Amino acid sequence: MSTTATGDETKINVVLGNAQDGLKEYTLNISLNESGIAEITDVAFPAWTESSGEAVIGADAVQIRAGDTGDQVGVGAKNIVLATITVQGSSEGITGISVSDCRFVSDADETIVPNTVPGTIEIVHLNPFPGMGSFPGGYRHERSV
Repeated sequence: MSTTATGDETKINVVLGNAQDGLKEYTLNISLNESGIAEITDVAFPAWTESSGEAVIGADAVQIRAGDTGDQVGVGAKNIVLATITVQGSSEGITGISVSDCRFVSDADETIVPNTVPGTIEIVHLNPFPGMGSFPGGYRHERSV
């Protein structure tokens, strides 16, 4: 579970656990299950995608796709960061993070069928310290799903 404060952001890595036959390209959707608790505000791609990464961002969902044009994700690669999404807390609560409609292609042009593991993000409300005009802020950390 990842946690952030209302109005604050957290970064969440989307990771492929194993690319036994390498990775040529992928497409997938990431969605927040409960509307209004948080929103996806940004997507960053790792250097191995060499600017091939594309994202279509909506408040509660994002579709991402990228390719390994430089053949950097080789046979047997593990724990490959596919993208990092930025999620901003909107209101207090908990929402699931789901991955769906996955399409992965190996270096051998074979379809990879990944097991997806959902994540969870909790948005908390932080009160300002006595005598301060705003909440403490800086409540950020990174997590992988």
